[in-house]
Amino acid sequence: MANQQKQRGSSNPLGNLTFIAMAIGALIVLFFLARIAFNLVYWIAPFLFLATLVIDYKVVVDYGKWVLGLFKMNPLYGLGASVVTFFVYPVVAFFLFGKALVKKKIGSMKEQMDKKVNGEYTEYEEVEEDFVPDGETLINEKDLVELPPIKPKVKQAQPKSNNSNEYEDLF
Repeated sequence: MANQQKQRGSSNPLGNLTFIAMAIGALIVLFFLARIAFNLVYWIAPFLFLATLVIDYKVVVDYGKWVLGLFKMNPLYGLGASVVTFFVYPVVAFFLFGKALVKKKIGSMKEQMDKKVNGEYTEYEEVEEDFVPDGETLINEKDLVELPPIKPKVKQAQPKSNNSNEYEDLF
């Protein structure tokens, strides 16, 4: 009984406030770190966009087609996608850059797997055949072997049974 009273009496009413203040402080630190990261990506975004065009321009073209397709499907969605793309273009540029890198990596892995399965193509060189003057042969006639004539196969007549069916006629 004395232990229970001691535990109740030792709890600090401001203890929860300390944890809440620590959580708020951690959120503020995370906010400033995210802000710094976004500013960094904001300044790097044009270079990422150009690098995406160099790596695989089809990624950017496909994204543009997707936005235009949204306009055709539902103009409000297309407008929303355009506005979001305009205001968060650093995130879009980073996303497109990552997608281009992944497509390039998948292409190289596919190429390696194809080489592993089918083998590599090798360059070849045509070798000229030895020139044989008219009237001469490379094989002597005395080295040739006479083969016996081929005997034609004779079909054997099979007895027909009373209970014949098409399946047995095949044999």
